Amino acid sequence: MRGLLSSFAVLTLLVPVALWAAPNKKNFTVSEPVQVQNVRLVPGNYQVSWTQTGNNVPVTILRRHKTVATVSGSVVEAKGSNEIGPYRNGTLELTKTPNGREELTKIDYSKVAIVLPMTSQTAR
Repeated sequence: MRGLLSSFAVLTLLVPVALWAAPNKKNFTVSEPVQVQNVRLVPGNYQVSWTQTGNNVPVTILRRHKTVATVSGSVVEAKGSNEIGPYRNGTLELTKTPNGREELTKIDYSKVAIVLPMTSQTAR
């Protein structure tokens, strides 16, 4: 009985920690090829995930449940907005590089914006 109570106490402490670190996930669609740092995203449906807000946050981009890119970005929450509106599935901000490539630099949702660094800013 005592071992059972100890196990229950440990589980009670671990479950909130696991839920707190659960990743946030949002969907977005790429309609033409774009770069995310050194990774080329082909047209299709993707998912972006992160575990916290702030700067230097690991941001993972997945396609068909497989990781295609992991970058360090900034995740900023918008205060006082709701999840209904034109940004529900993510609005992409692209920046043209000097060599003519389109790089994905921001994914904007109603409640959160994910800012990704450009290759030229990270390669030093």
